[in-house]
Amino acid sequence: MKKSLIAVTALCGALIANSAGAGNGKPINTGSADTLTLSVYRDWPYSALLFSAAPLLVDSINSDPKVRLVLHVGDIHSGSMPCTLQWNLGIFDVFQQFKDPLVYTPGDNEWTDCHRLVEGNQNPLTELANVRSLFFPTPGYTLGGRKKQVLSQAQMVDMLHPADAQFVENVMWEESRVVFVTVNVPGSNNDTVPWSSPYDTQAYKAAQAAEVADRTAADIRWLERAFAQRRRTER
Repeated sequence: MKKSLIAVTALCGALIANSAGAGNGKPINTGSADTLTLSVYRDWPYSALLFSAAPLLVDSINSDPKVRLVLHVGDIHSGSMPCTLQWNLGIFDVFQQFKDPLVYTPGDNEWTDCHRLVEGNQNPLTELANVRSLFFPTPGYTLGGRKKQVLSQAQMVDMLHPADAQFVENVMWEESRVVFVTVNVPGSNNDTVPWSSPYDTQAYKAAQAAEVADRTAADIRWLERAFAQRRRTER
């Protein structure tokens, strides 16, 4: 039987259908054909007011017996809000309140655009490191109340590219003949929009260019591995 591969990036929005196949929690489950309903959202919460209403969203999803997995595809605050650890910790706490597994892939507002004055004039590379350490504490496991095992690029490092171990946010799993894969491809043209002062020196420009090149190459390798997994399991 033919299988599908669904790629989720910070650019794609909620492009995943609301139902696919469900598995039993294993990273690669080739045998299940049960139905899975996904709850997919992004660009939330965009204000302190929306954050205060988070229990309404969480309770709505938790009360739906059909939902088996929650997916946030990036932007945990608006582009006019500062990048702060306090906000990130609040979002992390919300994610943990979902009773189902939650898969999160970072958007541009939480790291790429943090150099902007309106977002706090923070170093994007530092903010990306902060996002990774907080939201991906255990490679191979999702967030949420009922954690799910996934395959993380941090666990499946290409021997020819050992630096790929840093991309803990890129994950993959298979459920009911569907291979899902997340890759960190954020807005601001994949982090190619020049950073603001003081991150506009030659040294920072070189660091930004290296970040884009290294991450994009790793993303491509991860997608290739996902397609290889699909080909193996459809035989």
